[in-house]
Amino acid sequence: MQLLAAVATLAFVVISALVGVRLLLLARRSGAVPELALGLAFFLVGALGYPLGLLSVAPGLPEPAARALFALSQLATGVGSAAVFVFTRGVFRPDAAWARWLVRVAALVLALQTAFGVARAIEADATQFATPDFGFSLRQAVTAFSYAWTALEAFRYRALLVRRLAFGLAEIEVVNRFLLWAIAGIGAFAGSFTMSAVSLGGALPWEDPLALSAVGLGGLVAALCTALAFTPPRAYLAWVRARFEARATR
Repeated sequence: MQLLAAVATLAFVVISALVGVRLLLLARRSGAVPELALGLAFFLVGALGYPLGLLSVAPGLPEPAARALFALSQLATGVGSAAVFVFTRGVFRPDAAWARWLVRVAALVLALQTAFGVARAIEADATQFATPDFGFSLRQAVTAFSYAWTALEAFRYRALLVRRLAFGLAEIEVVNRFLLWAIAGIGAFAGSFTMSAVSLGGALPWEDPLALSAVGLGGLVAALCTALAFTPPRAYLAWVRARFEARATR
C-alpha cells in the first residue's frame, strides 16, 4: 500500500504542476478569476505544498531547512486550499450570496490555520512536524469539504448539460469534462477526509493502512481524471465522441 501511495503521490504532484502552470498561463492571457484560482490550487497544493511538507519531515534534514520547508508548505497549502473555494463559487455559484459567505468563512479558517502552522514551523520542536496537530486535522477537513462541494456542483452541472445534449445545445466533450472533474473531486475528498479522521483519532495518517489506501487510490483517481479533464489526448476525445454517437444511433 505504501508503494501505491508513493506512485499516486508522484502522479498527483507531476499532474498538478503541469495543469497548474497551464491554467496560470491561461489566466495570464484571459484575466479570468476561475482559471487563476484553479491554477493556484493545483500548483500551490499539489506541486508545492504537499511535496514540501513531505520533504520537511525527511530523516536527517537540517533543522533550519526543515523549518523553512514546513513554513512554506503551510503557506502554499493554505492559499491553494482557499483557491478551491474561490474557483467553485466563481464557476458554479457566482451570484449566490451563501456561496460568497462560505468562501469568506473557509478563507478565514484556512488563514488562521496557516498562521498557526507557520508559527509552529518557527517555534515548535522540528522533530514533531511529522505528528499532526489539530490544525492539520482542521485543514484536511476544510479541504475535504471543498472537494466535496466542487464534486457535487460538477455533478449537478453535468446533469443540466446532459439534458441539453438532446437539443444540440451542449458538447459531449464538455459534459465528459465535468464528469471527470466530479470524479477527481471525490478522489481528493476521500484522501483529505480520511487523513483528517485518522489524525483526529490520534494516529499518524502516513502510517495508517486506511489512510494510505484512501490517499493512494483517491490520489491516483484524482490525478488521472484531472489529466483527462484538462489535458485530454486526442485519442481519448475521439473515444468519448464515438461512444456518444454510438449511443445516439441506438
